[in-house]
Amino acid sequence: MRVFTLADYAVTPPDGKLYISGGGIDQMLVQRLPGPLGSLYLALRIRVPWHRTSEMLRLTVRVLDADRQPIGPDPIAVAEAEVGRAPGQRAGDELGFNAVIPLGGLRISKAGTVYFHVSIDEELLGTLPLRVGAMPRPAPALSDNPPADM
Repeated sequence: MRVFTLADYAVTPPDGKLYISGGGIDQMLVQRLPGPLGSLYLALRIRVPWHRTSEMLRLTVRVLDADRQPIGPDPIAVAEAEVGRAPGQRAGDELGFNAVIPLGGLRISKAGTVYFHVSIDEELLGTLPLRVGAMPRPAPALSDNPPADM
């Protein structure tokens, strides 16, 4: 089982829970392009099969454009985690871990869809798209005074 979502805010406190606020983002408007993304977090919940719980796992997140070319640093995040086995854990149980990757400030060069690729040990777990566009500029205010005749 894998759960990925883009959210306004996410955090994994020491209690092992995953707190998400404003999840399910699939599009974002930015002030101008090129420009940075606003507040955005990638929230992950990844289940690990029993036979891999004592292995060091390498989590990698890449951000790619529609042509699958990297946007910004590549990869954008790399972390290693070992889930481990707690005393009393039954053989065969899947265990999980949470991860949160802040994405705010990532510079986007043009409107379109960017793709967040999540991998464990170079095995792609999933891809999450985000449509990015420029915020429309406000229309110029119409004057209450008609132009003077010539």
